[in-house]
Amino acid sequence: MLILETAVLLPDVFPTDPIAYTVGPITRHLHPLGYFENTPDSKESVFNWFLPSTSAMAALLRDVGFSDVSLVEVRGDRATFAASLTLESGPSAVPLDSLMTFRMRAENIGLTTWRATGADAGTNKGAVSLGMHLLRGEEGVEWDFGRTSLRHDLPPGDAEIVTVEVYAPSEPGAYILEFDMIAEHLSWFEDIGSVIVRHTLEVEDFEYRIPWFRLEGLLDGLETRGMKVLAQASCAELVDLATQALTQFPDADAAAVQTAFRWILGFRPDESAVAKLSRLSGGRSARFPIVVRHLLGRPEFGEVPSAPKAERLAGLANRIPIGLDDTVHAGVTCQSFPDEAAMARHVLREGRTLGDEQFVHLAYERVLGREAETEGAENAVTKLSAGDLNRPHLLRELFWSEELRGS
Repeated sequence: MLILETAVLLPDVFPTDPIAYTVGPITRHLHPLGYFENTPDSKESVFNWFLPSTSAMAALLRDVGFSDVSLVEVRGDRATFAASLTLESGPSAVPLDSLMTFRMRAENIGLTTWRATGADAGTNKGAVSLGMHLLRGEEGVEWDFGRTSLRHDLPPGDAEIVTVEVYAPSEPGAYILEFDMIAEHLSWFEDIGSVIVRHTLEVEDFEYRIPWFRLEGLLDGLETRGMKVLAQASCAELVDLATQALTQFPDADAAAVQTAFRWILGFRPDESAVAKLSRLSGGRSARFPIVVRHLLGRPEFGEVPSAPKAERLAGLANRIPIGLDDTVHAGVTCQSFPDEAAMARHVLREGRTLGDEQFVHLAYERVLGREAETEGAENAVTKLSAGDLNRPHLLRELFWSEELRGS
């Protein structure tokens, strides 16, 4: 027994009855067969097909030996997978590498149930998912840009809201997102006649507004890796340099993620934070810019304190005489007074060659104007040595302290 599912000429459009054809004493019956060719602007413009009518298909089967041929049903021009997709929500303009969430209504308008889980646990073959293609113009950038599985099996006629989360591209510009259903290891639905959804997306350049202690932590980390950074380097250049430095680690994923976390956020991450950032990179160094931008742009907890009193600022200016070498990058934020980042840069430069203990005493003397007490110094040195704090974030704690504000 052979059960055949195939595309056919629409019976209500094309004739199905055989046509008698006589040549001399011989009469044969001819069955309609259609030639179809893609239009020049189609993605698969080189492909073409011959589609049989239902009577031609039956005749072909009889010709190879199937004597009992019956037509069960014809719906439309295809009998298997077909979807009606409607984009419910999703952004049209986003910053570089930002997390995007799209909600798609997917309705099963075919004749077979969409399985949430494939028959083969290893390959998940046959399971139906919502997939995404990323294009720039008509050129493919990343064919398998995103994928989300169904929550449950979806029989014909039913619909489900499918949510897919992906990170925006790392380069600004105009993109096109294509949404399509896929039967894993079988076919994209578009390839068998289903209609896709196209959505335009504008990716905007990363806004260069970074807390000064994160930026200084990144710069300090880059310099420890032997990289020189120009004072007015762009955010894109900083991210590129950070990516180069992070790819030097033997374990390009876990060790790089931990290091980027310490450089930018100032402390050692726990296992869950490393796992989350590792999912951003996907274990690929080419996606490290996403990790760096994610950390630089992470919301800062707590408010920036008010500026110290005038006499306190005057004392700071005497202890930390900033100069031209202490220029900070444009766009830094989270300063409690205008010269805070420049003063921090000066102290960091002054303490570049010092060990952690010596640097802690230097920081207390320059910022608070006194010797560090034993307990406070030991605690700071322990955190610095263990990677639970970096030098720029230590300076932030001192600059933002109640002691500096005289309270």
